[in-house]
Amino acid sequence: MTRTRTRIDAVAFTLLLVAALSAAPVAGAALGVDAGDRVPTSRTAAGSTGSSVGTADAVAIDAADVSEPAAIEPVGVPEPAAVEANNTYRGSNLSFALDGTTLEVSVSADAFEGNDTSVTVTVADAEYENVEGEEENGTYTYDVDLTDRSFGDLSDATVTVERGADGEPLGDGEGDLRYVALTSDGAQFDDQHRLVVPIEESVGLEGDLPFSLEAGDQSADVNATLIESEGGDEPDRLRFDRSSDFETLIGTGEDVEIGAADAADAPRVGSPVTVSPSGIAGDPRVSLASGEITVLHPLIVSGNEYVVTIEGTIGDRSPTTTRRLTAETGGEVRFSAENLVLGAPGSNATVTIEGNGGTIGSDTVSVDDRVLDASVDANTSTVTVDGLGDALGVSGTDGGSNESAGNGSDASSQAVDVYVSWEHNGSREFVLVEDVPADVENGTLAFPEAGYELTGSGHDLLIVTEENATAAASIGGSVSADTGVEPVTGVVGGGVGLIGTATSFFLGSTLGQIIIGFLVVVVIGGIGVFKLTGSSDSNGSGGRGRAGSAGGGNSMMRVSVDLVDANGDPVDTTRTVVFEPSGRMANAMNPQKKQIAGSGEVQIPAQQYYVSVDGSDTGTTLPRGQESIRIQVPPQQGTITVHSARDEDQRIVDAEIRCRTPEDVITTDVNGDELRTDRDGTTTLELPPSVDADSVTLEVEHDRYESAETGLQRSIGLEPKTGTLTVETSIDGRAAGNVPVSVRPTGEFPRANDGGTETRSDEDGEVTIDDLVIGEYRVTASFTSDAIVDVDEKSVEVVPDEPRRVSIDGSFDFDLAPYRSRIDELNEEIADLTRSNRDGAIQYYYGSVLTATLDLLSEFPDQGLLFVEHGVDPDEVTEAVLSAVADAIEYTRDAMTTKQNVDLFGACSSLRNERIRWEGDPSVLEDGDRGAGDGSEDRRGRADRRSGRGSGRRSERGSDRRPSGRAGRGDDQRTEMLEELIAVVAAERADHRGRTADRLEETEAFLSERRGEVSTVSPVREQYDRIKDHLSSNPGETRTEKRVQFVVATWMLDAVRRVFDHPALVDRLEETVF
Repeated sequence: MTRTRTRIDAVAFTLLLVAALSAAPVAGAALGVDAGDRVPTSRTAAGSTGSSVGTADAVAIDAADVSEPAAIEPVGVPEPAAVEANNTYRGSNLSFALDGTTLEVSVSADAFEGNDTSVTVTVADAEYENVEGEEENGTYTYDVDLTDRSFGDLSDATVTVERGADGEPLGDGEGDLRYVALTSDGAQFDDQHRLVVPIEESVGLEGDLPFSLEAGDQSADVNATLIESEGGDEPDRLRFDRSSDFETLIGTGEDVEIGAADAADAPRVGSPVTVSPSGIAGDPRVSLASGEITVLHPLIVSGNEYVVTIEGTIGDRSPTTTRRLTAETGGEVRFSAENLVLGAPGSNATVTIEGNGGTIGSDTVSVDDRVLDASVDANTSTVTVDGLGDALGVSGTDGGSNESAGNGSDASSQAVDVYVSWEHNGSREFVLVEDVPADVENGTLAFPEAGYELTGSGHDLLIVTEENATAAASIGGSVSADTGVEPVTGVVGGGVGLIGTATSFFLGSTLGQIIIGFLVVVVIGGIGVFKLTGSSDSNGSGGRGRAGSAGGGNSMMRVSVDLVDANGDPVDTTRTVVFEPSGRMANAMNPQKKQIAGSGEVQIPAQQYYVSVDGSDTGTTLPRGQESIRIQVPPQQGTITVHSARDEDQRIVDAEIRCRTPEDVITTDVNGDELRTDRDGTTTLELPPSVDADSVTLEVEHDRYESAETGLQRSIGLEPKTGTLTVETSIDGRAAGNVPVSVRPTGEFPRANDGGTETRSDEDGEVTIDDLVIGEYRVTASFTSDAIVDVDEKSVEVVPDEPRRVSIDGSFDFDLAPYRSRIDELNEEIADLTRSNRDGAIQYYYGSVLTATLDLLSEFPDQGLLFVEHGVDPDEVTEAVLSAVADAIEYTRDAMTTKQNVDLFGACSSLRNERIRWEGDPSVLEDGDRGAGDGSEDRRGRADRRSGRGSGRRSERGSDRRPSGRAGRGDDQRTEMLEELIAVVAAERADHRGRTADRLEETEAFLSERRGEVSTVSPVREQYDRIKDHLSSNPGETRTEKRVQFVVATWMLDAVRRVFDHPALVDRLEETVF
């Protein structure tokens, strides 16, 4: 039978099975060779997490083209989130801060009014009662441990604070209270290869949560799900999605750092933790089921290439099978096990998986141990195998039939190769008998009678069809006599070579026929294959043997290799040439890889090969014994992707590429078109075979991106071109500083390239933004104040090399119309203070303070910048001024209508009618020039100490609150009064209570000194007493109302003192009343 042989994986498989079967006696003569002197191929045993192979079995892993990834900004941990205070009451100055799972609440001491300072804090629906705080610099701080309560989602939690003594509200706020601290101790992969990380401490987590993961120079946001503990000592855990981004990270082979994501829905995270995927992944898990091998391991990444090596056992031999596979699913690779050499039946095969980063690990799998029963017919040349047809995949068999060969149907009659084992000197050996006629349907094998007679029992059979279907069978029994076969001797050379020469020997048989044979032993990949050729005479000329063979020879061959291009011209470059065995024992022999520099000679095992350049789809067959070969080196083709350096998913269309080689400049793609990226941002480049890829330079240009020059790589990131934008902020045409500015991209290009920014203007109301991606933007400003400011947005186009400027002017929207009638009513009441038949000079003088105060309100609509700079609500201040003036009118009326004063003013009716206005010092938070007898340094120092400030400072905001742009400020009393009023309302700590006490004390001392200088001080003393009583009642509900009452009362006290600065008023005090 003449056949063209393909790779026979089944051959090695059958060898594995035979070696595992039990030895049996053979009656009569038998063939055998002694393997006791054979030196096995050197091999290093596999370790627990990997394996190594001998020289002959080495598997080369191709290094894939690795593109240089775009630079990734380091993952940073965002600043702790703050809970924003929405409402504050009773001067609490309420504020919140977060420290891990602790909520810090700060409350001004003023809020407690000298009472118990404990508070009740309610977080979501959980109440913390009687929380005690610590005081520092007039502020109490309370720590609320959020882990003391059980919470659901706290991403938008509400917090309220009340006084513990009486339940009066101090304010409320809302914010994101979520927090998690992770630990790498106990991190693991679950059965679906998802990373699970234990939680040390957390609060308020719920649903899918984004986290930032970084490995090497790669980073991505990956969602994780909270897995709550089922009890005991087991902690809560986070399970991270096995997304494509996650696989990219573990594919780097680097440790993974887990931190907070820069996203609105991301929780706060404690210190970043580092997890080593390779350290926790463990060994692979391998299964063999339904003819398929599955390798499971967390570090297997979808789309990556892996090399799987299966190392089996047959006696003292280790057959090896190698497969190069691409993972279709993360965490596993699968491939068919049909016709593969795995090992002897019932033995374990070691499966090792390797990736680009080296060995991932190994595991063992059990080999199927199904063996058919067989028997020898009486004529000793026919063997019947039960179930042979089913085993070989031929339908309609009944097996176990004793019909002779040839009685089956034509469809089931074929020639097969049979490996037969004999036992000799306690060792089992193999002999190949080719082209044995078989009736597969009836399960019979008809061995030739010329020397292949099977007498007795104790043989193991491995049956291989032309289609590589296999079956294993066993003839039971035991050996009863020595075969008389001389053993094979020799050593292994270079892992593959001639083992030795078999001498002529006698075959004892009932026919007494002498068989002369040559036994050639070829060791491939650790498997010994023994081929017996028979002859009908003594000169070796008959049968299927090679005539005149001496029975031995070298099993290595030398081949001259020349690299050529498609035209047959030599290629002067270095390439990896792959010699892939394509003969009968291909499955038992690893491909040979050789580096060829243009041309050269290689030494390889004598075998037929399919030869190709590594990575090429085409090749050439090298028959066994051929001494030279020309290998065509194909052009080098590769797809180049151009993308934005800020977003790899943003492909760049129509990017121009020039490929510079040492000899030429390539400007066309594989199709001969101009070398530009298509709508997918890709193009295909073809390099001549002779070009060394390391010598290539790529130049990439695009009108909207910065040009780049790089080596040959598959992925190129371009930085978008940028420009400069200056934004000016103002209110009603006057520069406003420290204003939030938003620059939002509206054009497609800046949106796609992460354009836009949030910033603030400087003190002069200006900010310059460099490196802004070119394109269209919409610019606006946010005047963060309780004042109402209308702001228009401006559109601008940013271009390279030409700075742009845009002005954002806010319009202050405040109208006094709702308050006009009330202002008029109060002015009427002030005028009524002097409407009588008596003298009204002093009443008019006091009323002028209140008139001047009401006049301030008319300035409010034009003072938008002042209100915005101080963050003050003009409506709230207006209401407070009206209330304070109304109170002042009332206590002034009471003071001026006492009997003593009425009599005095009646006695003064003969005096000249005087109308003197108060023009005193509007300063409230600092001492001013108050005239005679005032300004004591001792008193000023005491006031400064009580306020906590130096004598030259008004408040934390006072000294810097007036930009230089306001010419003439401080030149007139109205401007000074307006600025003082707003400054006091806006001050962080006005210390108005201490200032009030100081002013009252100073005025009291001043009146005592002046009392003897005039006949009566009743008009000033009565006014002072009414002011003092009014301030003692702590007027006003809100912080603004309290501070405005203090300001107006302070101005009235100044007026009381300055009565003595006006001679016309002093004349009234010197009148005698009878």
